[in-house]
Amino acid sequence: MGWLKFPKYSNYFSITACLLIMIFGYIPFVEVQNILSGHVVALLVVGAAFSRLMVKHQVHEIIATNALAYISPKNLSSLSVTLMLISAFLSMWISNTSAVVMLIPVVLAISSKIECSAENMLLAIAYGATMGGMLTPIGTPANLVAIDYAARFFDLKIGFAQWFLGVAPFVLTFMAFFAAYLWFSKSETINFKQAKANITQHQMTIIRALSTCVLLWATKTLPFGGWEGMLVWVTNGGLPSGLSRIYSEEAIGLATLVFCMFQFCPDKKQLWALEDITKISYSSIIMVIASLFFAEAVSQSGAVELIADHLKTLAHMSNTTWLLLVSSMVSMVTELCSNTAVTALSITLIDLIQSMTGMSVISCIFIITLSANSAFMLPTATPPNAMIIATEKISIAKTSQVGFCLSLLSILLLYFIYL
Repeated sequence: MGWLKFPKYSNYFSITACLLIMIFGYIPFVEVQNILSGHVVALLVVGAAFSRLMVKHQVHEIIATNALAYISPKNLSSLSVTLMLISAFLSMWISNTSAVVMLIPVVLAISSKIECSAENMLLAIAYGATMGGMLTPIGTPANLVAIDYAARFFDLKIGFAQWFLGVAPFVLTFMAFFAAYLWFSKSETINFKQAKANITQHQMTIIRALSTCVLLWATKTLPFGGWEGMLVWVTNGGLPSGLSRIYSEEAIGLATLVFCMFQFCPDKKQLWALEDITKISYSSIIMVIASLFFAEAVSQSGAVELIADHLKTLAHMSNTTWLLLVSSMVSMVTELCSNTAVTALSITLIDLIQSMTGMSVISCIFIITLSANSAFMLPTATPPNAMIIATEKISIAKTSQVGFCLSLLSILLLYFIYL
């Protein structure tokens, strides 16, 4: 699987591009500082650290194994749907690539054991990971790019709970349709039994720590102002303005990692050590930083205004046509390019889309980001697509057929939900 080496070279290209953007003055130095020290990059680093923590201690494997054992699917349909849900859940917290890497051996072993085709199960884990990644800010780097742009250019702060609630209607409906496809396409009875895996004390400590962190993220502003609103109420609005960074989402995540540094495995090693920082996957972090640089450079260069002048000739189009045009173009380009890069470049057109359609900024952000994440046809669209094809248990023709239907479905759902 030589294609897995590509991210190493893409890191060099991304870093070089960022340096050239700074050298030629497309971004003021103060904006460079703001990007590198901002909420989005910090939260992405925390997310990457969480992913490393889970993988290091096999927490993701424990979750997948015990979920299969608990549900105990009786037919191929329920097994595929279960794998989709497991993949989606894992992808909310770790990279979709890591989730699929872990689940592919599980799928191949199950396929061999029960002597059935692995096609639907492979589709379930690949597409489930893509859908699950849309649900949280740290699920995929493209989400964080959109959140950063909303904060810097529209002063619109989108927290964990706001993001989840905003995209959940689309993602959960999308998953329901895909689950229906998996359920009705193949439903033969199988003899499948999965033994439960024992959870060690240190694995349970990690699960509890991460669950507490996620709970704090989710309840920061919701419901009724959340615990942040309670702090403001208790102090009668007397909280210092700079204190918000102390209890920000990235600070809560950092506190969780520090807590894990003082917890130990049976062999007396720390659950999380400073040396683990060097083992974090930095590819997605570098890609997000490069995407933020590109978006800022495009905004500063006046390219958006030039594009807007050309697109204004299409002002006669209806809102429906505009939405279908934008979502279709973004989705098609993402089949060939990184969804992070496509999001960064497309999101600079929000002002134009908003003026043409009258939609809210938040709706435009969701439409562009979810369109960029809805690439299911080609192996170039996302690493999970390429990985399941590399198993040689499913053909490109199959992924293209199912992926085309899902991409078309995503455009229709975006229309009905966000317009």
